[in-house]
Amino acid sequence: MRLTLFGKFIVAVVILLALGLVFRGCGRHKPAIVAPKEVQTFKPDLPPVDFDQVIAARDRVIYHVVSDPLRAARLVTGKYSATIVKVSRKYGVPRRILEGIIFVESGGKSQIVSSAQAVGVVQMMSGTARQYGLRVDEARSLRIRAKIARFGESPKLIAELMRIDERFNPYMCIRGGTRYLEALHGRYGNWDFAVSAYFAGEGHINDLIRHYIAGAYPDLGIRKDVEEYQLSFNHIYFGCSPRRNPQAYEWIKANPYSAQYYWNVVAASEAVELSRQHPRQFRQKVFQWKNLTARRRYELIPEIVWYPRGTRTFSDVWEIKKAWDKGQVVKAPEYPKVFGYILDHGPHGIGVKADPSVRQYFFGSRPETIGLLMTIAYMTRDTSGHWERSLTVTSLIRSEAYQERLGSTDHSIHTVGRTLDISINSKKITAAQLRALKFALERLKTMGDVTYAKEGSYAFHVTLNPRSVAKYRDIYEAGMQFLASQ
Repeated sequence: MRLTLFGKFIVAVVILLALGLVFRGCGRHKPAIVAPKEVQTFKPDLPPVDFDQVIAARDRVIYHVVSDPLRAARLVTGKYSATIVKVSRKYGVPRRILEGIIFVESGGKSQIVSSAQAVGVVQMMSGTARQYGLRVDEARSLRIRAKIARFGESPKLIAELMRIDERFNPYMCIRGGTRYLEALHGRYGNWDFAVSAYFAGEGHINDLIRHYIAGAYPDLGIRKDVEEYQLSFNHIYFGCSPRRNPQAYEWIKANPYSAQYYWNVVAASEAVELSRQHPRQFRQKVFQWKNLTARRRYELIPEIVWYPRGTRTFSDVWEIKKAWDKGQVVKAPEYPKVFGYILDHGPHGIGVKADPSVRQYFFGSRPETIGLLMTIAYMTRDTSGHWERSLTVTSLIRSEAYQERLGSTDHSIHTVGRTLDISINSKKITAAQLRALKFALERLKTMGDVTYAKEGSYAFHVTLNPRSVAKYRDIYEAGMQFLASQ
């Protein structure tokens, strides 16, 4: 069909308009905006708690709290041994639990009285002692003790005291304490709660259990709660934090010795067994801890046990560089959003006294130490809820030469590459971060992974246990893989 002149005109106009719209659109077209990939925070995958390592970490308590571990072990394995075996069989209480309690409660001293007026080798209160078959005449007991304090011990006074207050008779006291433990086991159904309640009291342990299950499970009664929800003291301790089960956490924080009493008893029982099977090794361990206690801050004793003098160190920066080239020392990755920490490049920060040309080598450490740093930073963020805040690291690896430049001749674990310092300066850390950091370090210390100490008012000095090296090296590798995926 042939178009008229008017029709041709209309078609031409339509074509021109269409072309104009196309070119107009092309002129104004912008490429689609792709939102930048959101940076994610690295979450370390910590393996399950190694309770053997938790118990091993109690050495610092066992050999520090007990005034005479050698005498305590001799009494437990000698003088009291037959009584312990007899009542253990009769009442179904494990022998090693009884040995551990005697070791930590009294060191085997039968005449000891605590500030709370607990008495004897297993430290029984008067009401509990009467309840479990011991004769206790408190008024006469106090009078005789006053005479002993005034005139000194005599066989006659001691015999009279043991007759009218059987808590001072070590054999009767062990029997009464064993009966009490049997009853506690019947109420809780497991030994960790029973032993913890022996020290802290049933009411306190019941409160802890109820705090832990509150809002998550119905309260069925203590024994049923423990059985139905498969609770243990270990489960509760490592299952709460300031943000998760805060009431249970506050109980643990307010009662630190009660919270770790069961582990102390187990560690003490292992010390007694070591004295029985390997007496020479036990003596060496006792003397080692006593000597270190006399020369070193209590908090720092474990790092000297882990890394004694003679441990391989980096003598100068060139040794650090060689290790760096081999991958034995690595740079700490500086990605605050990913890892939750920053390195202090300031005038009082890392490697400030080093030659500027080699300062870079002090901004790293062994891979496992960086893995530990990643873990501490994540735990601090997770606990505080302040995901936008980062910790400030003020020191990592050092050489012996650099340590001397700082004016220190002490054996420093910084020169081994297994220590880091984290600032607690109020200008670099918030109060919430500091609380969370303390929680993280205390939890890792309880796990036996680290020891730490406060250095003045400016830093926490944190040292990695060599037994935990593989764990944190794996975390470092996982962190670097995570970073590469971002």
